[in-house]
Amino acid sequence: MATAQQKTVDDKAKPSRPNFAYFPLGYKEAAYQWWSSISPSTAERNVLAHIPYLKDAREHATIDPADQSDPFGPRVWKTQMVSLSGQNRALNEYSVERVGEKVEENLVMLHGYGAGLGFYYKNFEPLSRRKGWKLYALDMLGMGNSTRPPFKMHAKDKQGKIDEAEAWFVDALEEWRKARNIDKFTLIGHSLGGYLSVAYALKYPGHLKKLILASPVGKGSGEYALPYILAPGAYARSPIIDRIEGVGRQTVEKNGQKIKETGIPVVMMYGENDWMDVAGGLASEEKLKAAKRRALLEGTAEEKRRENGSAKVIVVQKAGHHLYLDNADDFNEYIWKEMDETKSHSQKGLA
Repeated sequence: MATAQQKTVDDKAKPSRPNFAYFPLGYKEAAYQWWSSISPSTAERNVLAHIPYLKDAREHATIDPADQSDPFGPRVWKTQMVSLSGQNRALNEYSVERVGEKVEENLVMLHGYGAGLGFYYKNFEPLSRRKGWKLYALDMLGMGNSTRPPFKMHAKDKQGKIDEAEAWFVDALEEWRKARNIDKFTLIGHSLGGYLSVAYALKYPGHLKKLILASPVGKGSGEYALPYILAPGAYARSPIIDRIEGVGRQTVEKNGQKIKETGIPVVMMYGENDWMDVAGGLASEEKLKAAKRRALLEGTAEEKRRENGSAKVIVVQKAGHHLYLDNADDFNEYIWKEMDETKSHSQKGLA
């Protein structure tokens, strides 16, 4: 949780809940929105524009860094499509930037199955309060306001199909990272987004400072590629627990040399009433800790010095699968703590 002093400041300036009827909608309002044919981009903007304090970059071309209207800012937000290689491939991006500050850390948020970046509307303002951080949220390829390119399966065997389907999503994330010229970042993934975050960490090692999995799809727990990733009931065909120990333990090529990763902090979060089984997270925690013990026994002196692996499970009270919505206040405080730890490690040269 936040420190007492910091929490006092946050509480004093804590905005009241946004008073608008765009999201979430009741049955009547949802039917009206559908009947009115509001475009997805307009519906998204209606939600984002009502988040307290954050200013729309389209309406504020220049902002004085000394502006006092935002007790934690000033901050600006914008959405844009980030083009990727190939035909009809682009990711919808939402970002919040702190005006007049150097970007020291990047936080990237991925939504879950059938959702979109707007689902994090209770988290964008609080999480963008931290100085030195820039926040990004993405609609995954084929979801939200991102494009929907056709998905064609070429593999014949089960594992090949899973790998190909995962690559469809994580390759897009890697292209986005390169387009934004971000070397390392902290990644939050919810549900399917958590599953794909693990897949990203394994396929593209060396770019994560911390991995936060919010109720990730796992053992016992749509569109295009999803049938190859998710079995009936939204369970993972290749569960996280079966490969989590490889996160932060891959070999990375840097400056022509192959360097072994020495672990990254992995945080697994579940709601108190989550339908995803927290036992999977606890088992994953033990696997990650076992991988660290092996690394400390078998690694070189330099690898042991750089060792940065850790794992923990957090249960958010009064929350279910959508813990970031159900108990946004506690969720945000937990993420604040992780962000502060990451920044501290970066300043010490550990991340």
